[in-house]
Amino acid sequence: MSRIYFYSDGHDYQENYINTIESAQEEIVLQTYIFQMDNFGTRVFEALKEALRRQVKVSLLLDSIGSAEFPQDLRESFQNEGGLLEFFNSIKWKNVRHWGRRLHHKVLLVDRRKAFVGGINVIDCFDEGFDRPRLDFAVLIDNHDFTFLYHYCHDLVLNKRSKKFMKESSHENFSLSVNDWIYNRWSISQDYKRMLENAQSSVDIINSYFFPRWKFLKKLAQAAKRGVRVRLFLPRYSDWQSHVYASEFFYSYLLKNGVEIYQWKCSVVHGKMAVIDKKLCSVGSFNLHYTSYQGNLEMNVNFKEEEAMKEVNYFVHTTLMMNSEKVSFNSLREFSWIRKLQQLFYYVIVSTVSSFSLGFTHQEEVDKLSEKRTPYFVFRTFFSLILFFLGILGIVLPVIPGIPLLILSFFTIYPQVLLNRKNLD
Repeated sequence: MSRIYFYSDGHDYQENYINTIESAQEEIVLQTYIFQMDNFGTRVFEALKEALRRQVKVSLLLDSIGSAEFPQDLRESFQNEGGLLEFFNSIKWKNVRHWGRRLHHKVLLVDRRKAFVGGINVIDCFDEGFDRPRLDFAVLIDNHDFTFLYHYCHDLVLNKRSKKFMKESSHENFSLSVNDWIYNRWSISQDYKRMLENAQSSVDIINSYFFPRWKFLKKLAQAAKRGVRVRLFLPRYSDWQSHVYASEFFYSYLLKNGVEIYQWKCSVVHGKMAVIDKKLCSVGSFNLHYTSYQGNLEMNVNFKEEEAMKEVNYFVHTTLMMNSEKVSFNSLREFSWIRKLQQLFYYVIVSTVSSFSLGFTHQEEVDKLSEKRTPYFVFRTFFSLILFFLGILGIVLPVIPGIPLLILSFFTIYPQVLLNRKNLD
């Protein structure tokens, strides 16, 4: 019988991750966005090479942007040992429309029986200036037949569509969900919608880059209004601090509608997790952000196993609540006018950039919308991009009015967000 183990990032997770690699007897599949050759990355890489020496088959797929700094000489040495190491979706002009499709999921599969799935990259868990590990999560599913997941990951290396994955990914105590816009897969987005609509008592969401669509914010408000306790655990510190400011733009709306907001104050937040009614948990790589909705290739695991849920609920009740500071209307009033301008500025910037990603990928999930494509749509996208860069130039070199051009760029492209309203919420 399969067993599910919940992990937060830290030394215990890293040791179990490496031990799982060292236990491999036949094959290892590792796919991740970032593989950084720091202390942890070096240990993982050496464990993979040692597995090759034991005649274990090893396949390593890294995102070409997230792992752009991975050393070429290490790639060659790995291949010389007999390992497969490829980079996902390298930047080429012929694939310009697919540049936004990044390999963002994090999967380690061993002997088709053990699988780590989550949001933790192969990177050290401590950031400069913090004594506590980065807030991030992963799940180990042990003793299960993951042949379907193996074929899915293998097809990604070959840039093929895995047709059986969605049919075979649901099981008694867990299910795997993916977002992959090229193949019109939106199951994580739909899972979040369904979980919010079905929640009866509580919703706890931890998310590192919180910038959802307004429809999702309204669903949070609707859940709170019908008596569900909705708590958001969001970052105070981030590797992209601009996202913190952009997220804070939503705080007033959420508080007015009964949603509780807590800021994790002990380290950088990178985790993505939702807990529904203390009975169901979703952990993975999916951010409540436009790039996860309609750009990156994402994977989450949804589980309800009793022992694993005890671990999750204990973590939320103790670690999260004890190390997060509740946001109130009074704390919002204490923000300086400079902070409020930053919130508005980055909200506009992130909205504009997000809308560009939707525009360039031409993503609608309904064929009828695709039939309405006109040259005007393409012109609008490029015109908005020109306004955006002129706005940035105007801020750096105040010869032209930068802020008005950025605002105009945002409103030029924003209708594209509305065109992509089907099936995402």
